[in-house]
Amino acid sequence: MTKDNESVFTFVKPLKLLDFAKQANLDAGAIIKHLFIKGVPTNLNTILKEEDCESICKEFQVVFFKGSEKQAEESLFASFTSLSNAKNIITKTPIVTIMGHVDHGKTTLLDRIRGTNVTSSEFGGITQHIGAYQVEKNGKKITFLDTPGHEAFTKMRARGANVTDIVVLVVAADDGIKPQTIEAIQHALAAKVRIIVFINKIDKGIKNVGALKNSLMEHDIVLEEFGGDVLCVQGSALKGDGIEELLESILLVADISDLKTTEELPAVGTVIESRMHKGMGATATILLSRGTLKLGDFIVMKSSFCKVKSMTDASNKNLKVSLPCVPAVVSGFKTLPMAGDKFISLKTEKEAKEFFENCSSELQKDSVILETTKDTENLNILVRADVSGSLEAIQEIIYRYNIPIIASGIGAITDADLQLASISNAILINFNQKIPNPIINNAKDMRLTIKDFRSVYEIEEEILNIIEGNKVVEKVEEITGKAEVLKLWYHSKVGTIAGCKVVSGKISKTDKVRVIRDGEVLHTSTIKSFKTEAYEIKDCSENQECGIVVNNWNNIKVGDFIEAFKLV
Repeated sequence: MTKDNESVFTFVKPLKLLDFAKQANLDAGAIIKHLFIKGVPTNLNTILKEEDCESICKEFQVVFFKGSEKQAEESLFASFTSLSNAKNIITKTPIVTIMGHVDHGKTTLLDRIRGTNVTSSEFGGITQHIGAYQVEKNGKKITFLDTPGHEAFTKMRARGANVTDIVVLVVAADDGIKPQTIEAIQHALAAKVRIIVFINKIDKGIKNVGALKNSLMEHDIVLEEFGGDVLCVQGSALKGDGIEELLESILLVADISDLKTTEELPAVGTVIESRMHKGMGATATILLSRGTLKLGDFIVMKSSFCKVKSMTDASNKNLKVSLPCVPAVVSGFKTLPMAGDKFISLKTEKEAKEFFENCSSELQKDSVILETTKDTENLNILVRADVSGSLEAIQEIIYRYNIPIIASGIGAITDADLQLASISNAILINFNQKIPNPIINNAKDMRLTIKDFRSVYEIEEEILNIIEGNKVVEKVEEITGKAEVLKLWYHSKVGTIAGCKVVSGKISKTDKVRVIRDGEVLHTSTIKSFKTEAYEIKDCSENQECGIVVNNWNNIKVGDFIEAFKLV
């Protein structure tokens, strides 16, 4: 418990000194001065590690906590999510995610359950983004999340598990456990949700069922018949066999889990998907975990906030009120929210803005210092996708190879995109949407390349073709040591020699170095000469003295610091 006037800082990951100062409610100049007195030169862009932040918090009497980014986000929503103060607690509709390996029948199963058929219109047999649907069985409702099956959508599938109560793991009887089956199991176990196994295509692989059930145990899935708590249903999604039994099993597991919620305010929920709508602007498919959301309410999350202008259900019918576990599409956002964002409802715009600013400060993502080495010529990419979930998956693939994305967004390619691509010599990627004819013609006139895709895995294949299989090496900067310049002398052959004492860590001749004066980096280079007395040395440890000549830098002064670092 902290006092009302105490500042609190939660360490999530290394961050810039300026961002730390903002989050800890401290003066950045005072921090720089404090560290300089201690012999540690810094500036506003210096990256602070956990031990640095903890030490500064102790010095400035700030309460220090350590947590993950997810924990930091959850701490902001914890008081709103708790049911401890709710007066009217009700049974919660179970939220179910169907997971499993590609082509094992996930989409067919969901189609059979909800009585529709989109499988034939999907490219490559892969559902391209998350949708949410509700069905009824024996007077009770079940909400299904439709998550993609391809491994490029790993983050989306993990997000689905995080809002899920029950996972239906689909395994084809004729194919057995595959890499994405294992991946789905890991997500479900990590999210600590109940699992039901649906052995699909039973008509094709009845002989393999025994071995399949045994192999599930190798991945910590122990069925009821073997003494575990995981229900197993056999059937055929294509023929409709086993569907009723599966729905009954879901309701049984939900009853055992004793899922609870409340319709009392505030509304708390998650963005399942977001997209740009021609007439409505930024919209989001949401799912409430508790509370009641009404037209005109303000909802806020870490990436956006809005006044709810309209709400529609899965059948596109207008809603005045949204209740827990009922999928709804909301409009009114000023900026496109991120799929996976948590949100709460607040009474006034003032409260919404204050909470949004708090989220932006607490959950700010700090960039890691990266250096990219490429064996190919410079390559830029501009991405346009149909929905945010697709865009996120495409970005993950491209970033895997450290290829710059100069711009990305939801919606069709525009003339402005063509101009940017022309200036940057970029390839345009269009995903799962029609390219306007004028854009196609203009791109031809400008000699620009537009790559059009319908399946995400095709994009990775194309990226590999473009870079001809050459891998990209990602390196992170690691500070290895610091030395203070105590005296100087000049040699005609090598230039200015800095007589130094290593004040922390160890400096090696192969390290890169930067010269720092009054907290500012003046020059970054390599070591030209590294000696003790008249002998060349390979490294110099803390409290030892050495002579250093920095490549292409003679303007070094007594009191400067030489900071050594390497890329790992």
